[in-house]
Amino acid sequence: DQEEKLAKLIGAAKKKLSRVSSGQTESPGESESLKDLQEIMKKIREAMNNKSLSRAKKMQIISLLPDSWGVKRIQKEFNVSKALIRKAKKLTTEQGLMPDPPLRSGRPVPNETKDKVIEWYEDEENSRMLPGKKDYVIIRENNSNKGTFSVYHRKTFPCKKQVQKRLVLCNLKELYLSFKEKHSELKIGFSKFCELRPKYCVLAGASGTHSVCVCAIHQNFKLKVDSAALEVNKKILDYKEVLQLVLCDDPGEPCYTGCCSACPGIPALRNVLELAFESRQQDNIEFKQWTSVDRCAFETILQTKEVFIDSFLEDIPVVLLHHFIAKSQSQFYRDLKLNLKDGECIVVGDFAENYTPVYQDAIQKIHWSNIQVTLHPFVSYFRENGEEKCLSFVIISDTEDHQNEEVFTFLHSYIPFLKEHVPNLKHIYYFSDGAASQYKNRKNVTNLRMHFDDFGLTAEWHYFATSHGKGPCDGLGGTLKRHAARESLQKIKNQEKVTDAPSFFRWAEKKFMKKDEEKVGGGDDEQEEHAELEQEIEQEKEAREKKTKVHVCYVSSENINMIKEKYRQRFSTCPAVDGIKSCHAVIPLSSNTVFFKQYSSSNNGFYSYFGPKNEVNFCDIYGFVTVHHENDWRVGFVEERFENELEVEITLLEKINNTHHKIPQENRLNVKKKLEEIIKIVNVEVQDNLVFKLRRDGVPKFVGKEKQKTKSQTKRSI
Repeated sequence: DQEEKLAKLIGAAKKKLSRVSSGQTESPGESESLKDLQEIMKKIREAMNNKSLSRAKKMQIISLLPDSWGVKRIQKEFNVSKALIRKAKKLTTEQGLMPDPPLRSGRPVPNETKDKVIEWYEDEENSRMLPGKKDYVIIRENNSNKGTFSVYHRKTFPCKKQVQKRLVLCNLKELYLSFKEKHSELKIGFSKFCELRPKYCVLAGASGTHSVCVCAIHQNFKLKVDSAALEVNKKILDYKEVLQLVLCDDPGEPCYTGCCSACPGIPALRNVLELAFESRQQDNIEFKQWTSVDRCAFETILQTKEVFIDSFLEDIPVVLLHHFIAKSQSQFYRDLKLNLKDGECIVVGDFAENYTPVYQDAIQKIHWSNIQVTLHPFVSYFRENGEEKCLSFVIISDTEDHQNEEVFTFLHSYIPFLKEHVPNLKHIYYFSDGAASQYKNRKNVTNLRMHFDDFGLTAEWHYFATSHGKGPCDGLGGTLKRHAARESLQKIKNQEKVTDAPSFFRWAEKKFMKKDEEKVGGGDDEQEEHAELEQEIEQEKEAREKKTKVHVCYVSSENINMIKEKYRQRFSTCPAVDGIKSCHAVIPLSSNTVFFKQYSSSNNGFYSYFGPKNEVNFCDIYGFVTVHHENDWRVGFVEERFENELEVEITLLEKINNTHHKIPQENRLNVKKKLEEIIKIVNVEVQDNLVFKLRRDGVPKFVGKEKQKTKSQTKRSI
């Protein structure tokens, strides 16, 4: 409105100026208009002299001036540059009055930086996939080779695809700061970082994110940090910055596990808390917490500042260790994917939420039916000719039990498929969450020890930190359930409805596995007429086949019961594993020996022997023994015993290969071992240069003499 008024006044001024220039006399009423015109020009000069006025506004004002005004006159009247005047006149010629100057293009962000930002959003540490069948967004593909060909329009329209949502686990400011901390060499501003956020990476509070399971340890600590409102240099700290107050500048494993003497520690944080509450004269602190006694609840708690500080500091060691393990397991998983060798395979597995069939035009009583379909996705990664490959496999079952016996039965169907598709498969790295009833229990440890005997492959199992196990399996399960629910609601004649587990399998097998070739036309003339259409269909088909195909398999309750009966003795006699709850890596060394680690990349851990009980008394230790040594087990013979320290000095046999050892002739390795590091005593009478093969039960088996000539052989009775 103001611009229109200004345009009218300037138009009147133009008329007035033209009259004056032509020598016309003023009428009595025109004297007042001249004063108004002078006042307008005065305000325009004041506006043009305002430094905060943008170049675009100045050019729009200049466009309203008379065409007879030259560059020099405008420069004299309004004190602007000649370049600005020429630019304004050029835009006025092109666009007319009040032109919109084009925005000045800034320095473009390189594509490499954009890719890094998108990878950062999709990182498992920063976002995780939502498991629901409705948790998706529709993305349009702009690639011209993919799309829907319209016969009427004779062109291909960009096709739509449904992409599973990922929930960003922090606010964008925190995510940007962590990105800049890791990639300090990349130049990108916060606004551009937010602009590059993929559409499928949603923020907390968006539609469908209210039901996401988050980590209770992290979430409760964040709620306490928010209530404490700690400030350092007028900056409110988030939970990561609070943890940094008790750690070294460059923290390592000892800092997070409480073994570092150089860390500021708890006293430094106590001082910050006390000063913060004293400065605000705050005696009571109110905060929210997730509690679970009889049921889970979100409660409001009121505590005095002394009690709050004590409980806050008691949480620090737990949060530090949990935070470290969560980051370590995610980093180990990423590094392992990047450095997979030939013959190795990563398998990520997890139960999806059960699928409840939906019906179109259903009767009221179906609401109380309890028919459900169990889905257990497996996503595997391996390398073929140096290129990373991915396989998606989903077990469909009518069982409603989610126990370790079901997982073991599913592996009997999955591993043969894996052997068929992964060339020269020798070793499997399993990854899952730490659910005690499904994966982290004594039965699974026993099955893992017998993995080579059952499937002919070695394996180890790694667990993500508590409530940090969301991964590709959740998205895979959600995708299948979404497609099944959508097609169940479509009224298509002669189409089988998805009403139970068998029909779900038949539908999924038909939709995701069968390759029905598309044909167009019957005769040669008709095929020539539709040659262009055939080409478009072939391009679409080729693009579709490049996508990851989902393989499905049906496992009935009868199959599960057969496996349970077959391995009943194994399941009923599984020995307990002390300390397995705090372990996140289980690595079998043999069928009787397992190495447990607190986190996968650690060099430390503890051994457990599950073979026949053979209590070792110190006084009975002599001759040959099997011992733990450098994350492995070796055979050696006892040289000397130290009764005061309950230690023995052992000469280790030389390792020829993974299964054969021999008595070394020179450069013998003598080590001291404690009583608990000795697995088994093996009393035999042997000679030098004899070769022994280590059986899977840890007992050396005589093979024969080494093929080399020696001058003499000294008989050694031990």
